[in-house]
Amino acid sequence: MHIWADSNSKVEPSSKGQFSTLNFDGLTRTRLTDSHELTTGGGVRLIHRNVAPYTDDYYEKLEPIGRYSNDPINTDAIYNLFTQLESQLSDNITTTLGVKVEHFSLNNTTEIQPQARITYQYSPLQQFWAGIGRAVVTPASVESLTDGYRLGKVIAADHQGSGYYRYYDGLFFTMGNPDMKNESVVTLDAGHRISLTPELNIDSTVFFSNYQNLRMLETGSEPWICAYGQCNDGTKLPNNLFIHETEFGDRLNANSYGFETAIRWHPHQDYILNTSYSFINTEAYCSGNMNCADDAMSGAKANYNHQPAHYLSVQSLWSINANWQFDVWVKHKSSVDSDITYGDGSKPYSAPEVTTVDVRLAWQKKPSWPKVELVIDALNKAPYSDMPNKARIGETAYLRSSWDF
Repeated sequence: MHIWADSNSKVEPSSKGQFSTLNFDGLTRTRLTDSHELTTGGGVRLIHRNVAPYTDDYYEKLEPIGRYSNDPINTDAIYNLFTQLESQLSDNITTTLGVKVEHFSLNNTTEIQPQARITYQYSPLQQFWAGIGRAVVTPASVESLTDGYRLGKVIAADHQGSGYYRYYDGLFFTMGNPDMKNESVVTLDAGHRISLTPELNIDSTVFFSNYQNLRMLETGSEPWICAYGQCNDGTKLPNNLFIHETEFGDRLNANSYGFETAIRWHPHQDYILNTSYSFINTEAYCSGNMNCADDAMSGAKANYNHQPAHYLSVQSLWSINANWQFDVWVKHKSSVDSDITYGDGSKPYSAPEVTTVDVRLAWQKKPSWPKVELVIDALNKAPYSDMPNKARIGETAYLRSSWDF
């Protein structure tokens, strides 16, 4: 049985609130025969949220960004049961069959997540495996029960009829959608592992994944619900306010395929070198919304279809002595090319290749003492965009202390 609790609060307006989590889970293993072992278990997770509610005059005192909810205080529960049967069918064939059933009180849905895997030990130095499984993303209250907004400006004809255009205050809402289906993925993968020497292992995997009900922002037929302070429902707002509304939706799907090769070299007990290369291609598709068109210039579909395809990672782990550790991690992402060009000449879905170096220096007097770590991400790197359409980030350094007792 495992029990853990967590509590945190946020003051940033777009995610302001208090969140507390209490989790219980446990499992049991039963040896059915010499070649079959059954694992069963379950768990409960309770998440209490207290976020900003709507008020009658919320629009009179707005931050530049913010978020409100019509269900601001509640406790959501996640219940799960699972079982897994591991079988040694022969000296070199092992299978795993399992299923997890999960219920989410947030949207009152129950999901079944099966999996099946087989491993073939070709020789003491080589093995092959294949598997298929389904997984579900836990639904988020942010996407279903809260409405985010940002302040901006709108260019429109002068409401006094002067014939000129001017800027007006605009309020841009992203509305939550409680009727969305849960995001899910079915993945089929196959792989091979070979130990060339006791110190050198190579793992290779190919995969295909189908994603369903991915989140996207959808625009209705009348996205401007207020113009010049006059709203479609008859409400009048001050300062000739404009309000634009989009809503979270679940109509986006995607297929992803690729392969990965990982090399682990352990030449000395104090040193490990991990190297990996990945190729990933994603093709998103949907229908029934303007952002689903083949020539769409923006939206989630365009985001998914313009991601780096090549990833390279080299990680060096060095235990200098009993007290000190020094790690270096080099990461590289390929560039992204896109034909989508906006009127100002910008290409929002194009991005250059990115290479970063992360370092970690750790010290621990002895195993019973706390560990102190200095971590630097993107060492000496100028600000860069990690992905197309993402905010620029740069070098980050921080101290971390942890104590296992």
